[in-house]
Amino acid sequence: VVSAGGTLAAGEAGWVEIAFDTTRSAGERVRTVTIETNDPETPEVVLTLRGRVVADVTVSPAKVFFGRVRRGEASERTVDVNLAPGTSVHKVIKESQRFELHVVRLAAPRSGLRLRVTLQPQSRPGPFDDHIVVTTSSERQPTIRIPVLGFVE
Repeated sequence: VVSAGGTLAAGEAGWVEIAFDTTRSAGERVRTVTIETNDPETPEVVLTLRGRVVADVTVSPAKVFFGRVRRGEASERTVDVNLAPGTSVHKVIKESQRFELHVVRLAAPRSGLRLRVTLQPQSRPGPFDDHIVVTTSSERQPTIRIPVLGFVE
C-alpha cells in the first residue's frame, strides 16, 4: 500500500508511506517500491526495503508431503510448530481420518510442538489434500493451517 503527500515542485520535500502485510511472512525480506517522477533525468526512483519479519508462529517444513505411497504401507512425517516467547497453542486438530497425529512438546530452549503425522495403511487410493489446524494465542496468527498432501497408489 503506498500513499503520498501530493505533487512536489522542484526542490520541495515530501513523504511516502509504505505498508507491508507480514501476516504470511517470516525471516529476511526484501521489497522494492518504484516512485515515478516527471524529472527527465530521473524518471523513476527505486526504494529498497530490507528487514526481518519475526513471526509468532513458524512451521517447518511448511507442509507435510508424503509423495506417492503404496496402499498398505505406513508412512510417517514430522513437522515442527515453533512459537515465539509468550505465544501458546490452544488446540491441534486433524481434518482427516486418513492419518494419525501424535503431538509432542519441544524441549527447552525451544518452544513449540513436534507433530508426527502417520498415514494410515488402509487409506483409499488416490490423491489427498488434507490439513492440520493449529489454533494459537497469537493475535496476528490465531489459526495456522498445515497442508498434508500426497498420493496413495
